[in-house]
Amino acid sequence: MIVKNESKIITRLLDSLVGLIDCYCICDTGSTDNTVQLISDYLGARGIPGRVINEPFKNFEHNRTFALHACKDMANTGDIYADYILLMDADMVLEKGPQFDATQFKVGLGKGDVFHLFQGNDNFSYKNVRIVKNNLSISYWGVTHEVISTPDGTKYDQIERSVAFINDIGDGGAKSDKFVRDIRLLTEGLLEKPNNDRYTFYLANSYRDNGEREKAIETYKKRIEIGGWFDEIWQSYYNIGRCYAWSGEHEKAVVYWMLAYDYFPKRLENIYEIMTYYRNQSKHKLVYEFYCMAMRQLEDVDKSKIDYLFLQNDIYDYKIDYEYTISGYYYNPDNIDLGALSMYVMCAKNIEAGILRNVLSNYKFYSVSLPGTAIKIKSPDLASDDFNNSTPSMCFHDGSLVTNHRQVNYYINESGGYVNREHITTHNVITVHYNTNDGSDDVPSVSASFTLDYNREHDARYVGLEDMRLFEHAGTTYFTANRGLPDDTMHVEYGHIDYENKRVVSSLLTKPDGQTKIEKNWVIYAAADDHLRIVYKWWPLTTYEIGHANVLINKCEHKTPRLFESVRGSTNGIRVGAETWFICHVVSYEDRRYYYHILVAINTETGAVTRWSRLFTFEREKVEYVLGFVKTGETEFMLGYSKMDRTTEFKRIDQKELEELFL
Repeated sequence: MIVKNESKIITRLLDSLVGLIDCYCICDTGSTDNTVQLISDYLGARGIPGRVINEPFKNFEHNRTFALHACKDMANTGDIYADYILLMDADMVLEKGPQFDATQFKVGLGKGDVFHLFQGNDNFSYKNVRIVKNNLSISYWGVTHEVISTPDGTKYDQIERSVAFINDIGDGGAKSDKFVRDIRLLTEGLLEKPNNDRYTFYLANSYRDNGEREKAIETYKKRIEIGGWFDEIWQSYYNIGRCYAWSGEHEKAVVYWMLAYDYFPKRLENIYEIMTYYRNQSKHKLVYEFYCMAMRQLEDVDKSKIDYLFLQNDIYDYKIDYEYTISGYYYNPDNIDLGALSMYVMCAKNIEAGILRNVLSNYKFYSVSLPGTAIKIKSPDLASDDFNNSTPSMCFHDGSLVTNHRQVNYYINESGGYVNREHITTHNVITVHYNTNDGSDDVPSVSASFTLDYNREHDARYVGLEDMRLFEHAGTTYFTANRGLPDDTMHVEYGHIDYENKRVVSSLLTKPDGQTKIEKNWVIYAAADDHLRIVYKWWPLTTYEIGHANVLINKCEHKTPRLFESVRGSTNGIRVGAETWFICHVVSYEDRRYYYHILVAINTETGAVTRWSRLFTFEREKVEYVLGFVKTGETEFMLGYSKMDRTTEFKRIDQKELEELFL
């Protein structure tokens, strides 16, 4: 590679290469900082031999070819040798797949001479030559946006994105005048090679990126006239449209986007732009027509295999569908399930945070209500008129259903705000029920009912154990609860119920790797080894084993979609076959809060999320909260929830009905 003044970022690149490269050869084109020293010190400390050579910058063709030849010369001396050259820039990072093995990767290079790797970012990528054999007569061609030139008979191959991907961050030290520099180099190049297709295309791109739209449009039109590579011609039509749109000439933009479609209909970035334009104009029937056009092109297409120049992955992954989640509300002649489509968009791997928030805010129009049958369980008498019944939790103990009725002295008003008193107080009333599996809609029999006692040393503004979640394991009723402390922090308390003494035996859970000021919504499940684990957060899914003295140990992480950044724990996990199921909640913060629920299944053996449901409500109330989830029969479940934090509700539902919610 070639470098200049990359001291701020060079070790970031080198961090990603350690363990793969055996030696290095880097060309410095005139650094005035300590880039060269950083390279030598970093790689020398890791026992990686190599050298930094110096060659003043002329253009990219000259300097990159100079560096390539230096690699070959270094190998010819015999003291340092590499079979293949990895071509990188300082502002890149090599991201390796989860199964990446450096030894096997190198062995696999034996099947080719030159290898393409995908580079870009999560939403934009293209493939480029990044690995070449070190004994070929190869060179670079092009004063900028240069390409590898190889001899006849060279065998090309490709590294799949899942194996290795180049994250092209683009924050290099020589980027401050990039567009002006490239315009100068390409203009000079066209004097030597008039009508060169590549120079013309990248000159148009440079004018575009430098804000010179009229020159960009003129140059793109010239590139179309030259002919040649279809990808560059399609890009020229597409970018003429973008330049017109940025200039406010949307009618002309649509014309060129349609010409791009006529030239090559399989690419859809232009169709997305048209959909966005017409959606903003409230012309939703036109959005529908272009959506159908896009869907016809994507029919039976594996989106992960789409490979075009400067591919905007996010448009194919979810943005086309995103447009129709909005316009479909106004015009949906095919009765497309817009709730399911919204879930598809929200579950996109790399969805933009703003789009996720927007789809979630619209989801209230598409949400489904949970089926099932209401169960009547009489609530215990309130401690006083200042209290309301709120969210229940339950489990089984010695074969009997145990319910916890939360009684709180606050509630949520019609505007969605909390109405609190000086002290925010929770009473937990435990009730043990007989004969709960008879299939009736009532659970009438009570064997014991008592207000649960607890350690009051932490009581201050918050009084009592808030959001108590019951969990039965090995004959013991465990729980977690939120505990507000006198210093205005909130922790999670964990322990078990002592039925004989009608109190909890508990302490605060300790997370040694750091806690935030407010910790809540931690939920329990029993892992495959029967040890109890806590789900700490859902993006990524992060769990800990509950260790000695209630210290969290054995952290484990699994990737989840970005939607899970908004997921919070509601119920503890219950075992269903080889999975453990949780009901969680997602809150959309708008003019007021809107609560949704999501059923999440994890593989009990591995701890990874296997599937999840569409978002749903219980009764379409704006604020619903669930803490209770138990299995009452072979295929029957019971839920406990509240509405507006001032009711206590129970529902019975069949497993088949829950299964139908999964995506």
